[in-house]
Amino acid sequence: MQARVFVGTGMLVMGLGLAHFGAHAAPPAQLQDWPRIESAVKRDEALEARIATILKGMTLAEKVGQMTQPEIKSITPEDVQRYHIGSVLNGGGSWPGMNKRATVEDWLKLADRYHAASMKAKTPIPVIWGTDAVHGHNNVFGATLFPHNIGLGAAHDAALVRRIGEATAQATRATGIDWVFAPTLAVAQDVRWGRSYESFSSDPAVVREYAGAYIAGLQGVLRADGTVVATAKHYIGDGATDQGRDQGNAIIPKLEMVNVHGQGYYGALGAGVQTVMASFNSWNDVAGGVDYGKMHGSKALLTDALKDRMGFDGFVVSDWNGIAQVPGCENASCPQAINAGIDMVMVPDDWKAFIANTIRQVKGGEIPMSRIDDAVTRILRVKLRAGMFDRKPSDGQFAGKAAATVHRDLARQAVRESLAAEERARRVAAQAEPARAGGRQERRQLREPGRRLVVDLAGHRQHQRRLRQCRHRADRPSRSAGRAEPWCSTKTARARTGTPSTPSSRSSAKRRMPKPTATSSVRRTWRTAGAIRRTSRRCAQRRRTASR
Repeated sequence: MQARVFVGTGMLVMGLGLAHFGAHAAPPAQLQDWPRIESAVKRDEALEARIATILKGMTLAEKVGQMTQPEIKSITPEDVQRYHIGSVLNGGGSWPGMNKRATVEDWLKLADRYHAASMKAKTPIPVIWGTDAVHGHNNVFGATLFPHNIGLGAAHDAALVRRIGEATAQATRATGIDWVFAPTLAVAQDVRWGRSYESFSSDPAVVREYAGAYIAGLQGVLRADGTVVATAKHYIGDGATDQGRDQGNAIIPKLEMVNVHGQGYYGALGAGVQTVMASFNSWNDVAGGVDYGKMHGSKALLTDALKDRMGFDGFVVSDWNGIAQVPGCENASCPQAINAGIDMVMVPDDWKAFIANTIRQVKGGEIPMSRIDDAVTRILRVKLRAGMFDRKPSDGQFAGKAAATVHRDLARQAVRESLAAEERARRVAAQAEPARAGGRQERRQLREPGRRLVVDLAGHRQHQRRLRQCRHRADRPSRSAGRAEPWCSTKTARARTGTPSTPSSRSSAKRRMPKPTATSSVRRTWRTAGAIRRTSRRCAQRRRTASR
């Protein structure tokens, strides 16, 4: 059986038409600081007493083991028992036995082995397995895939997103996995960011509504059958980086971070999300005079803002080797990140060294024992709330059933609804189309409100491929000086001869831009033509500089 992929429309709708989606909800009041959020999952004093009892009987090695998350390729069930491991994960390209076509039963058997090993330890605490089921259970062969977040945002249907969350939870539990690293709550503001498709919308109100719906679908009633622990990621500002650089620096004021990029997390915390994943990006509030640095090392954001002010009582997990990006840290050692508020450290391969280093750092006073106890308390709280102490992975109505991973009718509905955004955008443009004379500026305002863009993602990728070809050909001179090279032929020739660029040559370059083909799956929108031309000119400029 082959994986069924439903990716929805290739259109990345970052502004046009999204206002209609959130029109039924009143815009939130302007916030001056991080708000207090009331979680749908309430504190249980009996559960807290049980946590305290478990924690009291744990050794330092057991506590640090609970805070450690290796990748399944680098850890065996026997290691889980020996090192008291709290969590494992499978990254992309990792399957049971490294078999890409592993069956649902294969996944379930491995999950049961990890669980059984964790319950044989001196202090039996179930291991929690996390996976990137970001648009369906996408690592499992034969599982249905749903549109990426940008396609779901174009669908304008929060109820549909909740149903997709429920379907994803069932598929995940079929393989014995309890924890999903989703949803992504980025509010993408620059389409140059290569992961813009992971964002539901550039409208924070849309992201907030979708966050609550998606998490309600994934988590449901936490202890119920067919539900998983959800993750709000990547905290915070991954969609705000300067010039759209991945893992870059968000240079924005605090009010923008609080009122735009925080909105998805307010919705997630309100829905009771149990884990939050730290982001790779940095944040520099130049206007406020505060450089928060890398998120993985920012106590002001992980502890002061998220846990203390917003009231989050679940646990914070790092991203893949994310602690290594904190100044002074490496994959296997980062007391700064733990002290900042990271509770569980995703350390795929160097986990043994990480455990040894962290134990040494606690004994040496670099990490307070109170911080370790707080982290383990949070991890135990989530596991108890999810009912993991009372069942094994193979328990439940969906366990081991391949049919639970197949939801094609729902995926087709999501694709149909996301494609409808193209038609809606066309109707809006037609209604606002001014008279031919003097209408250019009005149309520009329609398609670029607040510098938000409407982008043909397929066309953008085609442009990137051609740009790489341009760079490659410029580095290797043509065999024939007169050979015509597509896309930037005159530019590369100019770079070799040293002929300066002129406004007229740039204008002619505009006319040489390739036109959209009739075979495109969606009508090409060339509203990024200016950005493409600028990128091409930068390419040519680099070639000229290199030739001097």
